Amino acid sequence: MAYWMHTDEEQCLLFPSTLSGGALNWYCRLPPETVDSFEELRKLFVFQHIFQTDRLHSADDLYIIRQKPDKSLRKYAGCFSHEYSRCAEVDDETALKAFTANLCDCFFKYMINANT
Repeated sequence: MAYWMHTDEEQCLLFPSTLSGGALNWYCRLPPETVDSFEELRKLFVFQHIFQTDRLHSADDLYIIRQKPDKSLRKYAGCFSHEYSRCAEVDDETALKAFTANLCDCFFKYMINANT
């Protein structure tokens, strides 16, 4: 879609339809009325997702990590552990909830839920 053909306000309204995953999560957490133009929104987005690739994550970001059906439990746990290590203020209980919420249905998930 050619954004340049739209007004500044229309560009801001169309922008979230181009996002998914962590980028959409970031956009949804922007406080209301903090962006006054599409140019400002563009700069915020670039700063957040291009220049801050090593930023620390929040608990919300952990819920985005999912075990895909073709991914082994070991690979999922490794990926999750790596991302969890980048979370500054996430407690173990919240991390465990995120980890188990996104496990594929398996015996391991059953055992974790049976013991809580």
